Amino acid sequence: MTEKFTHSYLYIFTGMRFALMQVKTGLCHILSRFEVVPHRNTPVPIPFDTKNFFLTIGGELPLTFIRVQL
Repeated sequence: MTEKFTHSYLYIFTGMRFALMQVKTGLCHILSRFEVVPHRNTPVPIPFDTKNFFLTIGGELPLTFIRVQL
């Protein structure tokens, strides 16, 4: 019974790693074709949320994507 249970988690773990690899590949593909610059509405300095344990932005972060000619 434990062996079957372990195999099912192995498939989930493998699928999650493959999905993460695809997300990273897609992000690299997009960022290789665009330049990311701050929008005119981007607050300076960027406000951080001090209530969270992890470093997060307090609010929105508007960005502009400019297509790069390859």
